[in-house]
Amino acid sequence: MSNHKFPSTLRPIVNKGYSQSRGGNIWRSSVQGGLPRQGRDTFYDSVPIQVALVVSKIGRQVFYNFLNLIDGGASSFLMNLDSGQGIEEHLVQITSDISDSTQTGTYWAITFTAMAERTAIQDADPAFSAELVDLFDQYGDGLISFLDLYEEYVTTPLFINNLPDAS
Repeated sequence: MSNHKFPSTLRPIVNKGYSQSRGGNIWRSSVQGGLPRQGRDTFYDSVPIQVALVVSKIGRQVFYNFLNLIDGGASSFLMNLDSGQGIEEHLVQITSDISDSTQTGTYWAITFTAMAERTAIQDADPAFSAELVDLFDQYGDGLISFLDLYEEYVTTPLFINNLPDAS
């Protein structure tokens, strides 16, 4: 692992050209006349994240200079990406060809696949994950509002001061 960090001013576009796929840690065997047999090969699966950058001429130069620092993309590095829980730092490697193009010569579009070693969602507590699924089943997309109200309720002085004394 290199100790290099991807330049924070080169930010991926998160609303277009940014995606991930999962399931690299599952093995599957086809059977005749039924569902395939499958199981989990490893606990963590590496997560490929499609990254698209739109950069200026100098940003393009910075990207390629950084690429030289990480051995042309062969070494891993730290990069801020959104793998489902907001933008967080991930240890990644570039696992695809890097493509860049320009329409005007002013801005460049650079695309590549960054393979994340693992993500925060994979590190979540299993009990929390199960509870989150159950709560979402009950509240749907309103779960965030419910949790915000609950947090406010349990952190207000009125609630805290009315707790029973420890005995």
